[in-house]
Amino acid sequence: MGFRTKAKQFEKLIEKKISGAAAAAPEPLDVVRAVVGDVQDRIVPAPGGRLTFPYDRVLVRVAVSPDARRPWKATLDGPSGLETAVRALLKRSGCDAGVEFKVRYADARGDDWSHEWYDVQYRRRRVEQTVAVPIPRVQLAVLKGLAARKRYSFQLTRINIGRSAEVLSAEQSAVARRNDVAFSDDKVDKASQTVSRVHAHISYHPAERTFWLHDDRSLKGTRIVRDGAELTLAKGSPRGEKLRTGDEIQVGDAALRFIILDEAG
Repeated sequence: MGFRTKAKQFEKLIEKKISGAAAAAPEPLDVVRAVVGDVQDRIVPAPGGRLTFPYDRVLVRVAVSPDARRPWKATLDGPSGLETAVRALLKRSGCDAGVEFKVRYADARGDDWSHEWYDVQYRRRRVEQTVAVPIPRVQLAVLKGLAARKRYSFQLTRINIGRSAEVLSAEQSAVARRNDVAFSDDKVDKASQTVSRVHAHISYHPAERTFWLHDDRSLKGTRIVRDGAELTLAKGSPRGEKLRTGDEIQVGDAALRFIILDEAG
């Protein structure tokens, strides 16, 4: 399911919550997800296999009465809040440089707002200031385990791998991480159950034009199988291990095939 589809679903959820005699405000996480989806839709391809975010300022306005703002601020302004989620998305897409982000609260909806409970405004960059990072396109094919797709294709500087699409914070008040490759949380598939919610990630190093695999302190470990040999990654090590096209990535008992589809231009 794409971010645009998710955003539309959350918008419908918000509309449903405000319909009827008692207009109830959406949950803070509903707005976080909708805004992240809106930002994702504005990341566009650029020449040379690049992605770019053609804006240098994002302003989010939320309509919440002063006496109800405390839980909203805890979620939207906290360490795992809205700005963190948006910046993580932009960073993984290689286009986070020079973006100013602000959240403001209003007592009521403005007449020019695009949504009932929130509004997102973007300031477009000047053409010569547009920042884009070349990123090769890669494919991750599921060899063992149950995931939302059999094959994933990405052009990101960071690809998160784990169980469940969203991982909540310890307080269950905010989304702490979003997995790009999300194995099923359904207990029917045993291999998927050995994948930690925060298991591993792949990072791209533009200067070297290389991809590296990192274990994120998983419970069942992360391994690379190459030419019949198995390499176990150190848990939580920031160094990681360099990936080659064709490598098998094992996360717990689940497995993926890593393929570089094309090089950055």
